[in-house]
Amino acid sequence: MKHLSAQINPDNPKVGIYWVVRNELVFEMVPLEEAEPYGDALQHGGHYEWHGELVPATKSEWLLKRQPYEYWPRGRVVYFMLRDVYRIYISPRISQGMIAEIVYLFGLREQIYEVEYDDHYN
Repeated sequence: MKHLSAQINPDNPKVGIYWVVRNELVFEMVPLEEAEPYGDALQHGGHYEWHGELVPATKSEWLLKRQPYEYWPRGRVVYFMLRDVYRIYISPRISQGMIAEIVYLFGLREQIYEVEYDDHYN
């Protein structure tokens, strides 16, 4: 599994999954052209599968891997094609301040996005 921090481009929107581990984001993301269709949306990745395949390369990834995949607060970024809007699904345990970092890392600063708190992501 590759570590994607080198692929961060805040001007290129992406979709994917993330966790917040001790105030640091651990994530897996792809640009839209590599995303998978899911109904009327484009998305990427599954928390359970990615957690199982993760070969930790950072301290936060090691901490993530040492616990069950649902232990740390998590969420995902999805793109809805018909509405031309990104949705950030987010755990209620993630602070408002972390939303700005998610927006930056996923390249959503110049995009229309909405935030939806979801108990599914604990």
